[in-house]
Amino acid sequence: MTTKDGGPAAARVAVLLGRSEVRIWGMSAQERLTRQLGRAGARDVRTALDGIAPDAQVLLLRVDHAFEQRLVDALAIRPGAALV
Repeated sequence: MTTKDGGPAAARVAVLLGRSEVRIWGMSAQERLTRQLGRAGARDVRTALDGIAPDAQVLLLRVDHAFEQRLVDALAIRPGAALV
């Protein structure tokens, strides 16, 4: 998948996995990741895999980790990538 200018397009679906009670800058981890994912191009952020098309490009992120925006952006355009 590419954008109009030929660059890689971001995954449009993101699934947030797990739980975290930690708040960063007054936001829950889920809220912070949802905002970051929106900036990275994800338009559908969920907490479950239910109802996702089998051929969809999906970004999975654990909520109990803090991710820098540049890393979220990079992961969103790399299908099949895994950060371990």
